[in-house]
Amino acid sequence: MREPRNRVSVTEADGGEEELRYDAFISYARDERETIVRPLYEHLTEMGLRIWFDEIEVKVGDSIHGSINRGMRRSDYGIVVLSEGFLERRYPIWELEGFLVRQLQKGERQKVLLPLYYGVDEKTVSEYSYPLANLHALTVTEDNVEKVAERLYEVITEDRGETVTAQLDRVADEDGTEAVDEQPDDGDRADAVTDLVTLGDIAYSHSEYATAREKYELALETARKLGNGKGVADSLDGLGRVAVKRGEYAAARDYHGRGLARSRDIGYREGIADGLNGLGNVAYSEGEYAEARDHYERSLELSREIDYRECTADDLNGLGNVAYSEGEYAEARDHYERSLELSREIGYQQNVASTLTNLGIVASSEGEYADARDYYERSLDLAREIGYGQAITSNFYHLGNVAYSEDEYAEARDHYERSLELSREIGYKRGVALSLQGLGNVAYSRGNSSEGRDYYERGLELYRELGDQERVETLENYLDGLDGVPSLNDLEEISEHPDEL
Repeated sequence: MREPRNRVSVTEADGGEEELRYDAFISYARDERETIVRPLYEHLTEMGLRIWFDEIEVKVGDSIHGSINRGMRRSDYGIVVLSEGFLERRYPIWELEGFLVRQLQKGERQKVLLPLYYGVDEKTVSEYSYPLANLHALTVTEDNVEKVAERLYEVITEDRGETVTAQLDRVADEDGTEAVDEQPDDGDRADAVTDLVTLGDIAYSHSEYATAREKYELALETARKLGNGKGVADSLDGLGRVAVKRGEYAAARDYHGRGLARSRDIGYREGIADGLNGLGNVAYSEGEYAEARDHYERSLELSREIDYRECTADDLNGLGNVAYSEGEYAEARDHYERSLELSREIGYQQNVASTLTNLGIVASSEGEYADARDYYERSLDLAREIGYGQAITSNFYHLGNVAYSEDEYAEARDHYERSLELSREIGYKRGVALSLQGLGNVAYSRGNSSEGRDYYERGLELYRELGDQERVETLENYLDGLDGVPSLNDLEEISEHPDEL
């Protein structure tokens, strides 16, 4: 997934809803609620600030995700209580990512993210995120919460001159009506489309595919109401990418096809490149390599022409996948290395992780297992750093393949089981199928043909659902001819495959 484009800060109300604004949103791990967060909330509200605090704002029966997202969009600042527990949990990290995107967009012009360190230091935070560690933070303890609240109040009121609460009160005094009755203009609502796509992109990059789909669908609905052609195209592209990850290839082809048509209608060249790349991903996933190559090459030509370098990196990775699948390993390696170089140059971390994995696959296929292991471990470290769920599970799977090839069956089984667990957690069907296949390989090689056949048959069922005819035929023929323990070469033949990450 490429980095979000043309993103702006989120300040609008949801279409048709009352716009209740907040001065700040508090993001934290549950362990710090009683000792730090509630006292901090109480001090800030006593000072006249309007603070979004989940304990107060999320009511019984509310959608938790929906409430949090609305609170983030309607808050001008994100107060983030960084602790060891915070950095280990998924949902606080999700909130942090939203505010960090806005902060990076604003740069030094305006503060958005206000970090507090609780039991951690700059070194610990820099290991998680250098951009986050680069922001000046206050250290908070149980003994200095009130003083920290005063410092936060000074920053918010000095930066903005007038708090949201004060503005609401002033407007109400001036005309006798609540400011929340005012509706955003079309410009604000157009920005809302971009911001919803941004939220979808963030969810997608963390392999939260259900949440990503929800955001893209809402963005699409809003864009259609506004006649926002670019928003429609970007939303359809996002929905297509999610559908590919969920193995819904017919739906993915439809989304990307409609997005491409809309982009062509309005002359949206980045959208055209995205649509062609997306159709290439669908064709590749369905084993239609000639079609995939054609789409990638057309997208590559356009992305280079308009200097859309994120898409260029994706196209090179896609062409590497096609070349690998056609047995052209030298060509595949060349495409991957050029994609990796460009991705590093532009800071496109997701694609750095993807291409490292795929370079590992080439190395493994050529018997260079030490090099392959190195590529996978480097990709895994990066994927963990940036929270790229699918790359994490894929690297566990491929590390399992390396261990299997070196007859380290216990290690291989452990890697495959971790890949299986994570794939199920994020709803990545292909990852589940691959992991089952790997576990089948291990079972057969350890002489447990009954268990091995069971794993294969469960994997085969998923490949049928995914429409992966190449693997379906390979496994069907293989299972039909099984007699005793299969050879290592036979098992490796149905294991390695580049990922369309």
